[in-house]
Amino acid sequence: MEPLDSQQILAMYDQLGAAIAVIDRDMKIIYCNQQAQKFYSKVFGEREYLGYSTRNCHSQVNQRNIDALFLMFAMGKPMNFYHANFPGAEGGEVTVLQFPYWVNGKVEGILEINVESSLAAGGRGEHRRVFQET
Repeated sequence: MEPLDSQQILAMYDQLGAAIAVIDRDMKIIYCNQQAQKFYSKVFGEREYLGYSTRNCHSQVNQRNIDALFLMFAMGKPMNFYHANFPGAEGGEVTVLQFPYWVNGKVEGILEINVESSLAAGGRGEHRRVFQET
């Protein structure tokens, strides 16, 4: 089997049931799959999110938190995650996973994955498992 090319990878991301987006250091969305466009439209309102500055939907405090997250990633933090309530999301719950992306040894952005349904213990996602623990 041949390695996937970039178009095949992007097509694969569009088929996932999770919202995937990449923001650059200026907090502008430089990639979002179809699910991310749908998710952001449900939660934050209808618009085109590719090229959109997420500074427009974050408070000043959250913008400083994101700046701090970039610094933490640069210092070696491998990922960040949290659970949030968004009324527009399925069941109102979302799990957010954030990872740094690197270019030439420097953090250039954040890859964010949003899963509608909390994966936290006791969250709705916990009760939707395909396989049960034994």
